[in-house]
Amino acid sequence: HDLANCQRKDGKSQATNCKGGALTVASIFSTQELNRWRVVLQMETQKPLMDYIKVCELLPHRPPLLLVDRVQSINFETLEIHAIKCVTGGESYLAGHFPGQPIVPGVYLVEGLAQTAAAMCFANFERQGEAVEKKCMLTGLDEVKFRRPVVPGDVIHYYAKYERHRGPFVWFTGMAKIDGEVAVEAKFSAILARAPKV
Repeated sequence: HDLANCQRKDGKSQATNCKGGALTVASIFSTQELNRWRVVLQMETQKPLMDYIKVCELLPHRPPLLLVDRVQSINFETLEIHAIKCVTGGESYLAGHFPGQPIVPGVYLVEGLAQTAAAMCFANFERQGEAVEKKCMLTGLDEVKFRRPVVPGDVIHYYAKYERHRGPFVWFTGMAKIDGEVAVEAKFSAILARAPKV
């Protein structure tokens, strides 16, 4: 808490105890580094709605193409979801993209958004007591914008929102954020076993 309020004029945050002024950590961290630690601490203290095991029960995907680690929250009234993926650096798709400078391919970020949206729909089916085939496939992408690279050590926060459906086709909007900064945003559609009731 104290670390979060100690800002230097050059944009960096100094690790001091603001109340007493005494240096408590012999280091100086950038604001981005402190933001990352805040996210980690928040993840440790905020119990997720669904852990990794539950996500595996909900989604048909499996590593290395399971791109959601946990679901933090779902608003079943507005059909919005917040999920998380931690980029460890050990992901197989980083080996060649790019050697010596690993960056998560944009297609994996979009797929992560789609899986996040699918998790929300499947969770909504379960909540309504409906047994459905767990199948979700992307059918369209629109207005996809990549704002910043995603690299090992980043914690991806996926946000997706249901917009409308027609038959088995469902439309969503979504974005992925790193340290509060938008990394990708998109409108996308998918085909499900059936569409969620609203």
